[in-house]
Amino acid sequence: MNQVSLIKKWYNPLTFVLVMVSLISLIAYLTLITTPKGLMFKTYFLMMSGPLCIVFAVGIIFSTRSYPSQIIFDFENEHIVLGAALTINFDEVKIGLVHSKFGFIGVSLVLSSGQEYIYQNFFTCDIDEAEFASLLKDTPSIKYTYANKV
Repeated sequence: MNQVSLIKKWYNPLTFVLVMVSLISLIAYLTLITTPKGLMFKTYFLMMSGPLCIVFAVGIIFSTRSYPSQIIFDFENEHIVLGAALTINFDEVKIGLVHSKFGFIGVSLVLSSGQEYIYQNFFTCDIDEAEFASLLKDTPSIKYTYANKV
C-alpha cells in the first residue's frame, strides 16, 4: 500500500451530537403539554438550545467548504496531495499531526516556510487506521494520535 486517501465527509461526530440535541429539543416541544410543572424550566431551556445547536452545526459544516475533498498521502513519492491543486513533500513538513477522533481524521501541517494547513476531523480513511498509523511511523515529521475519549 503506497497511497492512503482521506475522504471528506460533510459531517463529523460533533455535528451529529448537535443534531441529536436538536431532535431531543423538538421532542421536548412536542411533549410540552404533558410535561410536569417541576420540569418546565429544563424543558424550556432544552427547547431554546435546539435552534442554537442547529445554527452551530450548520456553521461548522459551512466552515469546511474550503477543505479539500480528498487528501492523499503518497508514501512511495513521499508527498501529500491536498485536493487537486497543492502537493507538499514530506521533507517540507516541519510539524505534522494526523489525529483520529471516533473514526474521523483531522490533519494539521506546519511547513518549513511557515504556512499552516489545519483540517478538522471531517475525513475518513480508505484503510484501517492502525495500518495508516504504522505507515506514518516512517515519517518523522508527522505524528499520528488517537483521541477516542468523550
